[in-house]
Amino acid sequence: PRPLILDLGCGTGIASRQIASACARVVGCDISRNMIAGARRHIVPNIEYVLGQAGSLPFANQSFDTVTAFASFPHFTSRESVREIRRVLKPLGSFFAVNKGGFGKKILEELTEMKFRDTRPVYKPMALLEAEGFTANHQLVRYQELYTLEEFLSYMQSISYWDLVAEPYRPQILKKLRQFFFDHSSSLLLEREMEIIVISATLQS
Repeated sequence: PRPLILDLGCGTGIASRQIASACARVVGCDISRNMIAGARRHIVPNIEYVLGQAGSLPFANQSFDTVTAFASFPHFTSRESVREIRRVLKPLGSFFAVNKGGFGKKILEELTEMKFRDTRPVYKPMALLEAEGFTANHQLVRYQELYTLEEFLSYMQSISYWDLVAEPYRPQILKKLRQFFFDHSSSLLLEREMEIIVISATLQS
């Protein structure tokens, strides 16, 4: 059978759809109703989206083969969330987290002339995971990513800080984002240089 994967902090489902394209069954979970609504606009047969909090997941014990968190783990890193990840994983299940840094946050702050308060907890993922029975590893990867205009706009609306932009103000910000893209892109592609932290963890037997 195809593996069942929980994409935690799925946002608008960008990573969920990428995982599902590899023939996995995916459940995307996010705390934001707006993000879940955005994700559900993309109909993919092997994805289900569920509203839920990382510290109290609405799933049965040992439900998933793998749990993933793409650019979301720093927002809910806590003993409660790690215990919930462990609870919903099958024996010897795996957890993967990928964090790309604050690219989108900086752009939104510039265009909205706002300063978004960082509400993320202190980020010490390795110690938390190992304390809850995971064998964990991490590595730093330097990477360049190219965005088309559509991909750039989709990404910017998928990050948690987009929820902090007032609804009436969003069309104006989207217009500014388009202009930002054209001002900073080359051959209609926007380049982003990143340092990606990849964490992989497996439950000990």
